Amino acid sequence: MDSNTFIQWSCKERENFLFQFGNNDERRWYQRDIDQITHSTPFRKLQRKSQLLSEKDPRSRSRLIHTIEVSRIATEISEKLGLSRELTEAISMGHDIATSPYGYVGNQLLSKYAPGFSHEHAGAYMLESLAKKASNNERSVIMNIIKNGWNEKIPEFDNYCINIADFPYKLRCSRNYNTSKKIRKNPQSNYYYISPEILDGVYCHGGGKTPSTLEGQVLQYSDNIAYLSQDIDDLIFTGILDPDDFTQLAVMSKAEFRDINGNRVSCGLSWDEMEDCFSGANLKDVFSVSRGKRIATFIRRYINYNLNLLQDSKLNMSYSSILNKEIPLLQCDPGLDSVINFMWKYTEKYYHDPLIKTSNEIQRVKMQQLWEIIQDPRLTTNNKCYNKFLEVLDNDSRFDHFPQEWKRAYFISYLSWQEVDLIIGSYHERDFSFELDVLELEDFPYENS
Repeated sequence: MDSNTFIQWSCKERENFLFQFGNNDERRWYQRDIDQITHSTPFRKLQRKSQLLSEKDPRSRSRLIHTIEVSRIATEISEKLGLSRELTEAISMGHDIATSPYGYVGNQLLSKYAPGFSHEHAGAYMLESLAKKASNNERSVIMNIIKNGWNEKIPEFDNYCINIADFPYKLRCSRNYNTSKKIRKNPQSNYYYISPEILDGVYCHGGGKTPSTLEGQVLQYSDNIAYLSQDIDDLIFTGILDPDDFTQLAVMSKAEFRDINGNRVSCGLSWDEMEDCFSGANLKDVFSVSRGKRIATFIRRYINYNLNLLQDSKLNMSYSSILNKEIPLLQCDPGLDSVINFMWKYTEKYYHDPLIKTSNEIQRVKMQQLWEIIQDPRLTTNNKCYNKFLEVLDNDSRFDHFPQEWKRAYFISYLSWQEVDLIIGSYHERDFSFELDVLELEDFPYENS
């Protein structure tokens, strides 16, 4: 066991398991998950879901580009920490799969329209729906995992103790598992499912929750850093943020500015105090105009600090219900943490720029129109596509405990901004015959298929 990395708490050993289906399909365990996610309809739609700027702005990043950038940051960190690169990539690829067509604005409105709804929660459901022809028992187990927690014992399935070590064998009921070759064979059935540690990483990547794997924790940090760096890029490229004003922060004795209301905001620490917290990459480089230098600094500080904590035996531990053991809590050093919080407040100041405010208002109006449209009885009656989607949800036991508003929000999370335009235009023309790319059975199967 490598005592210089976090490999003993990782899911790296699981990469050695092979999934074999028939004679022509043999892939590593998480590689199969990555393939299921990236070849799915919801993943493809990320190219038409917006980030910070208007979806019509040619300078704007799509949510797909954001997902790829998060994946690159997260996999680099995972490799350096001795974690599973493939699990990290799988969580990265799926983490925003149920985000709204309009990014920040859409997610906030869906949470308002459907209390309890979040794109993290919906993302876990959406990924679980990628499973093909799962039995009622299997889907009920997965449903309870998401609903009640990973370590919950389900009364009607006393033999299903949710533990990552047993999960693939118990749920698949395999008779052909070969321990020596670590190959999972089940050619008689067409069963697939997304690994529970991926669902956990997606469900827990936001909302103040802590993922139950180190790979999920890495994704959470990488998502934060990607957002921050991307927003800075977008603000500079659109001329909203003067790059000289941004780089000036690195030469001040204590980085500070005044927010939109004139209140003074600072890092709270001087540069000397921040560098004394940890000897590593120079924190002033995060205020570089160079995207590469910024991201490299965030990555190096995070990696070096946690490896030093490991070496000095100063790790904070927490029980992981999905791994069924204690695992470390990865951390930022105090200086890095101060700078990240400061930079979020600094960039938020510029969200009040007329370009962004106008873009957000247009997206807000479209979301409000869409929410009203999908509640119109004429749409439910006359549009076969929408009606079929609701029928699928009504026949899926996972949604029994959710109100109708949650199902509507889930429907919207499946749409791209292009499809929103299609629905709004079709509605105003009194034509309800539009077709949406939401009902591929391989992506959204009936429960009893």
